[in-house]
Amino acid sequence: MKISDKERIEAARFLRSCNCCGDSCVKCSEISEALFGNKNAICNSDAPLEKIADLIDRPTCLDLVEHKQDPFIPGKRMVDGYFHCSDCGWDGQIWEHIGFGDMLAYEAVHCPKCGAIIERRA
Repeated sequence: MKISDKERIEAARFLRSCNCCGDSCVKCSEISEALFGNKNAICNSDAPLEKIADLIDRPTCLDLVEHKQDPFIPGKRMVDGYFHCSDCGWDGQIWEHIGFGDMLAYEAVHCPKCGAIIERRA
């Protein structure tokens, strides 16, 4: 069974705000069963719930570079390879080797330094 990003975000949000009251906590048991296959895994865990939430939740960042509009495709920004991470501060140009010594700038999905998923501004 594959867990969707929506379910992952909901579980991490729950763990960050969880005030588990033991065996009587139905929501805690449901999420514990879905994530770990054990109804009491969260309640019996010695690890802080914040740490567990950090493992589940995918970190995100923003691209702080203002990209120019593509002159050939109206409404689309130009892929120039430049990226500046809002979380870790990595700043540079991302290139991909495409063969025969040629390089191509591309739009990355993850930050090359911290690995956060890049959310693009519209």
